[in-house]
Amino acid sequence: MTFIPEGPDWNVLRSMIGGAAFVPGAVSRMINATTIEDASKAYWELDNRVVVQQQLFESAVWTAILVSDAICNEMPSDVGMRRALDLLVEIAEGEPDQSELALGNRDLGDVCRRELSRFLPCFRGLATNDDEHIVLGALDLLDILEVDRQRLRELAEAVLRRDAGPAPKARAREILDSD
Repeated sequence: MTFIPEGPDWNVLRSMIGGAAFVPGAVSRMINATTIEDASKAYWELDNRVVVQQQLFESAVWTAILVSDAICNEMPSDVGMRRALDLLVEIAEGEPDQSELALGNRDLGDVCRRELSRFLPCFRGLATNDDEHIVLGALDLLDILEVDRQRLRELAEAVLRRDAGPAPKARAREILDSD
């Protein structure tokens, strides 16, 4: 069961299809999925409605909070965690959809990144996970959110020192080469 933080009326938060009442259920299905197929199906419900090709809708803020809370404070399945990190990276890279800009919601991307940054200690911890996809997702997310670039460099160096797999090691090298 996914904890739903007190706050939003999901029925009135905007998504690509109108209200966002579907979000809590999709997040719960994604986080608790036991197969990659189930996790991906729930992921695509969110990715194609809350964020669409990095275009954010109003519900993206609370979706980011809900997903972050679930992966940081619950015991999600590995496949659920992988897809959750993929979704958070999409949100973190996002900017407001034209429909949100028309409503004056110009800082939607910044608000999402600020809310996600509250979970930085958790995301840093995920970079030490044994699952290659989780480490890669955590590094991608941290590269967007981490303002302390020295801390990010140290984390990338730690990934290189351990057997994190080829993809996380390549991503860690990219982070070290970019600064």
